[in-house]
Amino acid sequence: MGFPVARFEITAVDTKGAREFYGRLFGWKSVPHPADGFAELHTGDGIDGTLLPAEDGMPTFVAVYVEVDDVERVMRNAEELGGTIYVPAGPSMLANESCFGLIGDPEGNLIGLVQR
Repeated sequence: MGFPVARFEITAVDTKGAREFYGRLFGWKSVPHPADGFAELHTGDGIDGTLLPAEDGMPTFVAVYVEVDDVERVMRNAEELGGTIYVPAGPSMLANESCFGLIGDPEGNLIGLVQR
């Protein structure tokens, strides 16, 4: 059995505007954390996601996060297969995740990794 998609992540320059856009377009509910611009996105019956402020000098993106048993090992495997590590394994800010990281596949697509 493969590893499941655990959540998705969207970055935005205007996180308040993005919360409104996705809420009105898809009916998603958002729970903002005003101190850092982070928001939880609740989609209803689908997987939930996060909305984060875009970092300076980095383009906005949408990424899926795959739940794996060992983030560091999967990151090493990704590099061996021609992928790139963008955010090394580290502690997650979400309560139900112990570790996360961000890789790119050989085509440059961003893929997040999470460990419960």
